[in-house]
Amino acid sequence: MDHTKLKPGLYVSRVDWFAVPGKHVSLPVTTFDLRMVPPNSEVYSPLPIAALHTIEHLGTAFLYDSSQWKDRVICFGPLGSRTGCRLVLAGDLKPQQVVNPEFRFTTVRELVVGMCWHIMSYTAKKIPDATPEECGNYRDHNLLAARQVMHNYYAILCQTREDLGYDQFTYPK
Repeated sequence: MDHTKLKPGLYVSRVDWFAVPGKHVSLPVTTFDLRMVPPNSEVYSPLPIAALHTIEHLGTAFLYDSSQWKDRVICFGPLGSRTGCRLVLAGDLKPQQVVNPEFRFTTVRELVVGMCWHIMSYTAKKIPDATPEECGNYRDHNLLAARQVMHNYYAILCQTREDLGYDQFTYPK
């Protein structure tokens, strides 16, 4: 992927196949890039570390509390470039592919939009798992900044490609 062409969106970064020990089967795992700001931008700064840390905590809590998706969640965390987060899910998935029509969030896009909404509307004073016993940097959180980042990202995920001028679900070529 050419980082000079990358814009905010929800992208499949890669699909890997893992062999199940002791069995003759492989299972797919999809890595999603949740790009919240463009990389290497002269207009947008990288996301504040404290905001990303809060997004990581609130996003992880939301994803693991999602009864219908929690068994697919392998990992959620910030990108080192501070341009967003990475979500790793079991299965060979696409952002707008219906995974199960009976789920509350039927697609990965809907799951991520739900996570955005959860973080944007989070008002509790305590960030989940942000104690000295549970977190290696429990003092470094910024809920207000996290809510603003997710508000901006939510707007991108909810627009049409015509409104944005690009497809926010397909890596640019």
